[in-house]
Amino acid sequence: MLSGLPASGKNNWIKNHYPPWAVASYDDARSELKLKHGKNERLVMQFVIAKVKQWLREKQPFIWNATYLSQEMRQKVLDLLYAYHAKVEIVYLEQAEKELYRRNSARDTTCQTKPFSDYYINGKFLCQQKQIR
Repeated sequence: MLSGLPASGKNNWIKNHYPPWAVASYDDARSELKLKHGKNERLVMQFVIAKVKQWLREKQPFIWNATYLSQEMRQKVLDLLYAYHAKVEIVYLEQAEKELYRRNSARDTTCQTKPFSDYYINGKFLCQQKQIR
């Protein structure tokens, strides 16, 4: 499972480390469903989760590419993965705030919900991490 703000380099990490693996991605699902970010997010989630469950049943390796900064969201995904006895690795990616803005300005999948500055204090990224299973 990849975790990190939008434009933190998750797609590049996948290309560099696991290029042949299937990828569960909300951005890819939106593209496949021809939906804009923020439109019918429930359908997007259901679409991704259906793919993930299929891969889990088939024991196919895959990467879940999502933001999941909160422990609560990561735990929901982990609960699903553990229910299928999946082997799980969490990779967290981070970039400097200015770099995130630069990269995100070039994307057409930009998440408009919360400014990056809300995640930073004095140039340091704030992400509360709690012990996960």
